[in-house]
Amino acid sequence: MFELNKTVNISAAHRIPGHNTCGKTHGHSYKVTIKIICNQNGLKNHMVLDFKDIKRLVKNFDHKNLNELDFFKEDYPPTTENLAKEIHSEIAHFIYHTYGAGEKPKCIQVKIAEEEGAEIIYNPYAEVNI
Repeated sequence: MFELNKTVNISAAHRIPGHNTCGKTHGHSYKVTIKIICNQNGLKNHMVLDFKDIKRLVKNFDHKNLNELDFFKEDYPPTTENLAKEIHSEIAHFIYHTYGAGEKPKCIQVKIAEEEGAEIIYNPYAEVNI
């Protein structure tokens, strides 16, 4: 089993409608870390995924006003949690269309830090009983 970790820094603006502090447009310098796993049979060209492809996909969110992106709406604002889900979706979509049927890598985690000590980790495959 292989585990790939790639960190990409992006800067973006957003506002969270209805939030006391974050209701006004402001920016963050996000540190995005992607974790992808793959077994030997899922490798393509002897690689889990090309690091430059991950960087390109994450950089699609760089220097953007996140509120202006199509998938963020009033009822689905660009919180760090939702940003992590959307980055995961972009990577999963890329993997699906690049690898087709059969064994392939799986993006198991997207971690986004807004600042030192303030981060969100999105793991769509974790089972949690709350």
